[in-house]
Amino acid sequence: MEENNQKGRVFFEYNGKKYIYDYNILTLEQLELAKELTLFKYHQSKVNPDNFDMVIKSQGAYFTAIMLSFLLREYKDNKPLEFNYDKSEFETLIFVKNLPASELPKCEEVLTDFFTKSGLGKVGSALLSRNTKLGSMEIISQLMLKNMITQMNKKD
Repeated sequence: MEENNQKGRVFFEYNGKKYIYDYNILTLEQLELAKELTLFKYHQSKVNPDNFDMVIKSQGAYFTAIMLSFLLREYKDNKPLEFNYDKSEFETLIFVKNLPASELPKCEEVLTDFFTKSGLGKVGSALLSRNTKLGSMEIISQLMLKNMITQMNKKD
């Protein structure tokens, strides 16, 4: 059995550092941070930004990396180290941002597992699918808003 699939664990190794994801060892702090970030990103995805710079400033473009920095724990001497929020914001985040693109399937595996086990399956699925299709009500609302703005501008 591959090391990555032992007992629901996923390992990441890069540049001499090793990290582990295992839902069963998440602390309450990790769980809450990841849940809140998921809900924040979900609500953020419902609002169209005015420009890409807004996405960057809000950290929206780094959702996967930030999520993983909350969910991973450094792994040394065959055991996970304690979670440290300050370390997750810097060291772990840098580690994740520098992972090669070939690690993306494992990253998505971790996120899917977290979303499923934490009860955020539908929200997580919507975020992972990066679904840009708008529902019919959203399209109608946007068209009506644009039409109202156009009509108001014509009156001026």
